[in-house]
Amino acid sequence: MRFIQSAGITAGITALLSLGMPTAAEDTVVVYDASNSMWGQIEGEAKISIARRVMTDLIAGWNSNTNIGLVAYGHRHVSDCSDIETVVPVGPVDREALTKQIATIQPKGRTPLTAAVRHAADALNFRDSPATVVLVSDGIESCDADPCAVSKELARAGIRFTAHVVGFDVSAEADQAQLRCIAENTGGRFFAARDAEGLREALDEVAAMAAQPAPPEAVVLLTAPDSAVAGSEVAVSWEGENIQPQDMVVIVSVDAEPDMRDSHKRIREHSGTTLRTPEIAGPHELRYLSTASGRVVARKPIQLTEPQATVSAPAIATAGSTIKVSWENPVHPGDYITIVAADAPDNEVGGHIRVRDDAAGTLTAPPEPGAYEVRYVLGKGRKLVDRAALELTPANASVSAPAQAIAGSRIKVSWENPVHPADYITIVVADAPADEVKQHIRVRDNLEGSLNAPDKPGAYEVRYVLGKGRKLVSAAPVVIEAE
Repeated sequence: MRFIQSAGITAGITALLSLGMPTAAEDTVVVYDASNSMWGQIEGEAKISIARRVMTDLIAGWNSNTNIGLVAYGHRHVSDCSDIETVVPVGPVDREALTKQIATIQPKGRTPLTAAVRHAADALNFRDSPATVVLVSDGIESCDADPCAVSKELARAGIRFTAHVVGFDVSAEADQAQLRCIAENTGGRFFAARDAEGLREALDEVAAMAAQPAPPEAVVLLTAPDSAVAGSEVAVSWEGENIQPQDMVVIVSVDAEPDMRDSHKRIREHSGTTLRTPEIAGPHELRYLSTASGRVVARKPIQLTEPQATVSAPAIATAGSTIKVSWENPVHPGDYITIVAADAPDNEVGGHIRVRDDAAGTLTAPPEPGAYEVRYVLGKGRKLVDRAALELTPANASVSAPAQAIAGSRIKVSWENPVHPADYITIVVADAPADEVKQHIRVRDNLEGSLNAPDKPGAYEVRYVLGKGRKLVSAAPVVIEAE
């Protein structure tokens, strides 16, 4: 288990020492808080002074068989949220270098707590090995980051990433909630310590949890189909011993690196789940990753075949209109049916609908005429599976209105050859931009309606504007006169 300790408040670090630190050849990173708040006092002594003294003792007693590194933040600049530095890289214990850095670091800056924890996690290669963070803080993030979101991300991406959080003298409910979410999102525990004794008690319990040996590696038998369509959903299951909730199952190419986890799920308390297969056909395998060791402990071959989905659409349609489309042999409910320019990249998705459990649907055509395609695109990896050519012709809708009207009156308008029920009939000044829509009505299923004339006399136009892309199709001039 890898161990990261944040030294924002270090009065209780001696409790960790008394219980013993990791004795195996494990990597450790100490995250050293050098923000300006470290000049605050606890029982008459500056927190930075406590940190220096206790951290020096910590390094003096550190097991020589373990690797250790030191990360500091807030020690170089007053208001720089990127002020995070690995001051001693992870490696064999270098007591001289570590104690020198601890003694000379001067608190100056802010508290980029979230980024510092991420920095340390990356230094420990947390994606490939179990990692535990013990975070002790008397305050919250001060650099406009979201520790709750980042802790979720780290837990999701890591092999077994856990954060235990001790809030020391953090009384505000909102502040406690921010610290608590870091622990809850990673399967750790949150402790609220009101004083030094409370801090020691919390650290005693946290240290005991951190010192527990890793669980034994899982021994698992996997079950999955021998073949499946690329981009589809497949049912998989497992059984065995030493299964942990944070273990993972993933489907990857047979030659993928051991740390490849593009599409995975945690085991949780289940004995089976469904996984979305990669979009590329060929030999793949279902893997079971044991978080106890970070190793792949079971594999099951799966041959992925090419999708056979097809899509149909009319050969010609009016720009901006509703187009009926259909498809066969769908792969996944999350796949796309989309309209794009004929020369668009294969992975482009424009206006679209999802396949869901349907076999047909409607799309609104783009407003510009030209050569297009209706495409079936996998939701996984946006791989193009099938296409149908579509020629969009110009809309020929027209609008009519009286040549003159009185300011503030009601104007009767009509239109022919409507394109889409959501198109606009609007009245704007004569020189307004082509895509401008002011006071308006929707076409719906009607051929006529009424608009309120502007209050200000002048030259105006009643316009027919496509709802898709707000393209101007037709205009009728109208002069608004004073009463």
